[in-house]
Amino acid sequence: VARTLTPAIVDVVTEPPSGMLPVSLLFAIWVASSALDALRLSLNHAYNIVERRWIWQLKLQSIVFVMLGGCFLVTIAFLILLGPFLWHVAEGVLHLPVENKAFLIFGQYAVGAVLISFGSALLHLLLPMHRLRIREVLPGSIATSILWMIAAVLFTLYLSRLADYGATYGT
Repeated sequence: VARTLTPAIVDVVTEPPSGMLPVSLLFAIWVASSALDALRLSLNHAYNIVERRWIWQLKLQSIVFVMLGGCFLVTIAFLILLGPFLWHVAEGVLHLPVENKAFLIFGQYAVGAVLISFGSALLHLLLPMHRLRIREVLPGSIATSILWMIAAVLFTLYLSRLADYGATYGT
């Protein structure tokens, strides 16, 4: 993954910045918060609840969730997508035995599954007007994390074995 993405990242980092970065960032946060607003509306509709909070409270909550969710997703990406690369570096530096690799892979996916379950449960607990108990949202959160892990494994396999990033998207 790192070998594939390095040229694109180097291009972005070495190019002089345009003045549109702050505007683009604010627009991206606004759009992502609108997606959370749609999720909130869907959850309220699913629970047959009428929203009674002020619109500015809802938008502020969505923006905070987007900011925290961004940090959360970066953590997940490091654990799942970059885990094997980081393990290879640590293995060379610390001279770790190869037998521990299975333990690391299991650990990275277990921690990732717990984090995804936690994040999904928080969304279901905090977004809708209706307050739920953790035992009500836990089965769906666990199912979400399992499906997300399967998607991450498949995407990692796709990038490492099938994808030719440069041929598909150009340099």
